[in-house]
Amino acid sequence: MGGMRQWLGRILLDGNQVYTPQEQAQAFEIAACERIAEAWEELKRAIPELVIFSGPVDKVFLYRQILAVDSGLERQAAFAKILQTRYPKSWDWIAERAAARGWEGEGGGRDLLLEEFLARLEEISPLAREGLGQDRLVGFLQQEVRDKEAILRRLRDDLEFAEDRARRAHQNLRKAEEEGKLLQKQLREARENGEKLRQERSRRIQLDRQAAEAGGEVERLRQECAKLDSRLRQMAQRLAEAERQQPVVLARVEITQLRQVEARQLLGVDGMPDEEELNQLRRRFAAALHSDRVGQLPAWVGQLFDQVLSAVNEACDRLRK
Repeated sequence: MGGMRQWLGRILLDGNQVYTPQEQAQAFEIAACERIAEAWEELKRAIPELVIFSGPVDKVFLYRQILAVDSGLERQAAFAKILQTRYPKSWDWIAERAAARGWEGEGGGRDLLLEEFLARLEEISPLAREGLGQDRLVGFLQQEVRDKEAILRRLRDDLEFAEDRARRAHQNLRKAEEEGKLLQKQLREARENGEKLRQERSRRIQLDRQAAEAGGEVERLRQECAKLDSRLRQMAQRLAEAERQQPVVLARVEITQLRQVEARQLLGVDGMPDEEELNQLRRRFAAALHSDRVGQLPAWVGQLFDQVLSAVNEACDRLRK
């Protein structure tokens, strides 16, 4: 084992004259693993210290921390635990070498060449030891707690802001619901009013139609009355002329002949009128032949109108039977 240490030491301290940097790196890893394997039992029994550090953490960094002469055993055990976690293959190889040493009964001892190489490496690239240990960990955790509290305050503020927005949104929603109910009520009222207006318009149209029909009926009755009045005037004129000659006898003859005329022909209708039509005819003749309409004429005219109206009523009675 001493010859192997000397050979590895010559490679490490070659100064790039014979061996390449890659060969020197491999020699350093072998020498470091052998040295760690020598302290295997002590590292396993030690309780790892809590450590925290920043910056790049590679295998060389961990080897140097474990092999640092000024590091306590607990700190060396902490970095050995990190080496086991991050580089399990290297750790398994160290465990095999430790088991082989115990089986072969190889003893330990100082590796002066490795220590000289580590000292030169320390001069070229000092190993950062600040920020390690429980004090740094406590400070880091305290800072982390402060950061978490700041985040918690921000989250609390955001939550209060979100709750305020949600409360305002809920108020706006209730206001919108109330406005919607009011609009629905106004819409129902508008629909009811519209329905009433449509019904009123329909009634007005119906009344206008009935008024138009009544106006047409009145106009037709007026025309019929005018025709009947014209006929009666003609008859009155003829009777007046006949009266000068034989007024009483002629009137009786005319009325007698009028009563013998067929009822529908006398009334001026076609077909068989019903009860309502007969009543309408009766009213029309009564309006045209009433004796009050000829009050300023000779008396025989009123008597004639009464006899003619009597003939009309008899004709209506015959048709009703």
